[in-house]
Formats: sequence, structure tokens, C-alpha cells
Amino acid sequence: MGSSTVIAHGLLTIVGVILATVFGAFVVTRINYVNNSLSLILNSKLQELQIDVKIITGFYNSSESMYVIYVKNVGTLNIPLTQLYGKTELYLNTYDGRNYFFILGAGGEINEASVRELVEDGTWSPGETILIKMLFQSKPSEPIKVKLVLPSGAYTEGIVPG
Repeated sequence: MGSSTVIAHGLLTIVGVILATVFGAFVVTRINYVNNSLSLILNSKLQELQIDVKIITGFYNSSESMYVIYVKNVGTLNIPLTQLYGKTELYLNTYDGRNYFFILGAGGEINEASVRELVEDGTWSPGETILIKMLFQSKPSEPIKVKLVLPSGAYTEGIVPG
């Protein structure tokens, strides 16, 4: 073999080592990216599992033409009320088959339900009960089935006697 063959083999070896290093670095960064993505998904799902609410009771307040629903945070996470406004849905089905839809908000808008904390700190803490008020033109037929759906997808259903 001549010196040109030795030089060619040496250059090919150097190029092979460089390509293997680049490929290895690419694989390591992709594995790290997948690991971070899976970790974020797992944390998000774990947080969703820690959010749980329950409809306690409710009644129709005829003097204000509204239903008042008591809902308790039976999960383990604090829920800032600002995260609920505009994103939490209430579905009501009456005994005579009528359906109503409300969005949780500050109140005052059509089809908007208002929230009142018993402990006014802006956070729905575990064990805390909030009041949800929904305006009606006339008293719906009772009992009413209420379904509350949080932005995380967690929901609760209950029958409100009226």
C-alpha cells in the first residue's frame, strides 16, 4: 500500500469518528427531550388526579330568582378562582326536560354563574366550600340535576332538590 492509501484510510477513520460523535450527541439530546416531555405529561396528569370537587346541596332562592349550589373542594390542591372564571361549565337538567348551560364568572352576564367564597382569599382550598349562584327568570321544575365541569376535566354531578 502506498502513502495515499494510508492517508485515505486515516481521513475515513476521522470522518467516521466525527459522524459517530454527531449521531451520538443527536440521540442523547432526543432522549433528553422525550424524557422531559414525558415528565411534563406525567406531572400534568398527576395534578388532574389531585383535583376533585363534590356538589353538597343547593336550593332555589325565590327572593333573588336564583339557584344557589354549594360545592366543596375534596381534592388535595388549592385552586385559584381566577383559573375557573370563563372556563368552568355548569349543566342543569330539570325534571321537565329543560337544559340550561352556565359559565362560571364574576356574575352579571347572561348565562354566567357567580362564585362566592365563604373564606374570601381568592383560592379554593381543600375542604373549602364555595357558593355558585345562577340567575333564572322563573323557577325551573325540580329536582334539578347539576353537572359542574372544571377546566382540568374533573367533574361532579348531583341532584339539587330545590
